[in-house]
Amino acid sequence: MEGYPEDTEGRSVSASFLYTGTATLFESHGFERIRRLGKHYWVVGRTVPRAAVRDGRTAGS
Repeated sequence: MEGYPEDTEGRSVSASFLYTGTATLFESHGFERIRRLGKHYWVVGRTVPRAAVRDGRTAGS
């Protein structure tokens, strides 16, 4: 599944259009706006740290 958060700053938006969330919500969780898609939608991304490796296994395995 794929979704693109919507920029809602300065305007009201129907909740039915926000099923993937707002750009502000993603930014509050460490995502950054990468590229605009249309007038109000964004591609967002964030860098995920590499898992610690111990004895050839990743942490948690």
